[in-house]
Amino acid sequence: GHGSGSVACSTVRVDPAEPTSLSTLVNQAAPGTHFVLAPGEHLLSSPITVSQDNVRLTGERHEDGTLSSKLIPSYMTTSKPTFHVTSMGVVLEDLIIENTAESETSVATLIIDGRSDATVAGCYVFGCGGVGVRLQGECTPFVSKCEIERATYGMILAGESKAAVEGCDIHDCGTACKSDEHAKGHVHDCSLHDCSEAGVVAAGQSQTEYKRNIIKDTRGCGVLLREKTQARFENNRVSGLHVNGFQAGDDSDAFLLRNRTEGCEGSGIVIYDRATGSFFSNEIERTKLAGVGIRDNAEPIFNCNTIKNCSGSGLVLTGEARGVYSGNIISNNVCTGIGLTGDVHALFDGNTVSHNAAYGVWLQDRVRSTFQDNVIEGSGMSGMSVNQDADPVVHRNTIRDGQSHGILVHGAAKGLFTNNNISSNKSSNVLLTGTSSGSFERNTVWGSPGGGVLIREKSTCSIVANTIERNARANLAVLDEGSPLVLRNVIQDGDGRGIVVTGNGAGEFTENYLSSHALAGVYVGGDSAPWMYYNVIASSGASGLVVEDAAKGKFSHNSICGSSCAAVALQGTSQPE
Repeated sequence: GHGSGSVACSTVRVDPAEPTSLSTLVNQAAPGTHFVLAPGEHLLSSPITVSQDNVRLTGERHEDGTLSSKLIPSYMTTSKPTFHVTSMGVVLEDLIIENTAESETSVATLIIDGRSDATVAGCYVFGCGGVGVRLQGECTPFVSKCEIERATYGMILAGESKAAVEGCDIHDCGTACKSDEHAKGHVHDCSLHDCSEAGVVAAGQSQTEYKRNIIKDTRGCGVLLREKTQARFENNRVSGLHVNGFQAGDDSDAFLLRNRTEGCEGSGIVIYDRATGSFFSNEIERTKLAGVGIRDNAEPIFNCNTIKNCSGSGLVLTGEARGVYSGNIISNNVCTGIGLTGDVHALFDGNTVSHNAAYGVWLQDRVRSTFQDNVIEGSGMSGMSVNQDADPVVHRNTIRDGQSHGILVHGAAKGLFTNNNISSNKSSNVLLTGTSSGSFERNTVWGSPGGGVLIREKSTCSIVANTIERNARANLAVLDEGSPLVLRNVIQDGDGRGIVVTGNGAGEFTENYLSSHALAGVYVGGDSAPWMYYNVIASSGASGLVVEDAAKGKFSHNSICGSSCAAVALQGTSQPE
């Protein structure tokens, strides 16, 4: 029939010209009633409240597949929903559901509440300034292949809901989708785009899973994580005009796996405040600022991610950021690969930092972080720059093939550098300058055309038990007012000199083994005054020990043998002891 009589029949076809309002027909329907809505505009005299089980409303489509059955409220909708579903087995299919007046931002066009397991499929929802679809209570609905637009929030998952949202297109909203309170469930294979605030907001203590969604061109954040959410994001693609792709703050503890973030106007991922979370195997590229920025007291686990081709630095930590960063590939960024400032105290383990245009790793202020088992290669400037009062632990890293220095320690920086392999950096493998006082122990330093270890200005670093070999110019040079402790090193096979001390250089050189240099084993010049005790200087291509200019210094108990020229050559006005 056409609905003019009893609504107790199992199937009711409703024509737009039906004198009895669709609102009345549905609100009074018996359980199990199936309403088939003919094409056209169905005016609603009041909100539709579906509290009976197994009620079904189905629209019809035009021949071209477009929706034809439209539900339009004729009442003032600023504070009332169009649909409110609380019962079981309800199906809404192929309907256009509108909220025609500018609604309050908290008012939803469609609400699914209670323990409803309603199915909403193939519908178009127009929010008109309010909320498009709100899923709340303990509902477990299935929402699929719907289009939602023009809402403050396209969809809200709230309460204890466990919704399944799949294949929806949500666009031109403030925020496309929000998870709040204790919501779980999932949002899969949706397109969330062209929103003014965010593609996704996950807040409260929500644990919603977002998988295989396309989040594009939101003018705020692609994804905003806040409060204590534990939402999970897997295999999503975030791109376009976002300020930041993923932004995690407050006490959020999200899980991000295999997401791709590209082309953001700001950063790909920003983690701040007290946020933690796990970030695994994500790809971040072509951002306008840093690929990933971590600040304040954030402490993530950040493993096996790829950060590349960003217009800023790759990974930047500031403030009191913490965390563990391992197995990441950070490459081809316009600025620094990894940059740390402030009071950062983090662990970097097993990362590859490759071919970044500025520094590979840059540390300053009061940074106290640990770098171990990383590969830092092909940097446009120094492989690792340690500045100001930074004091890192740098252990078992490979630092190679940089366009400037391998390791640069300057300012008042300190640091413990052990068991690193530092090679083939163009300017020198290691430059220690300023008033730095770091300790270099058991490193292998080799193959630089600019020299092995260069100590300048007023640096007082310790160079202990290293192997320094096959560097051009000098394997180890002390200039200016440098005054290092050089103890028990093997210094060999250089194309130039073994040790050079000149300018006003000083320092103590004890129990080192020097051999097979093309020129002098040890050269002391300028106004320098080193102390050299118990060293072995063997097989020099020129003299073993040369002291010239106005140099002074103390030399005792050294073994000098196999020199091509004199064992000891004293020249100029030098006055050594």
